[in-house]
Amino acid sequence: MTTEFPDIDSLRWNAYFNAAKAMEDSGGGFAGAIAEAYYKADKHNKAKLEKAFQDLFFNHMSAYDRAWFGR
Repeated sequence: MTTEFPDIDSLRWNAYFNAAKAMEDSGGGFAGAIAEAYYKADKHNKAKLEKAFQDLFFNHMSAYDRAWFGR
């Protein structure tokens, strides 16, 4: 029997997606606009948003999701 491990990139993507959802729901106008842009962005632009607004995303991530980044 082999154990399947989740893909690290998919866990990272899920963490940012969950943060974007939280930003959209309760983050205010600016955070909601960043979340909307994140949903529509391609992979290259998602990376730009993640880098530019890293603190905003991390402030809206659950502790479980932040753990994937060592925070």
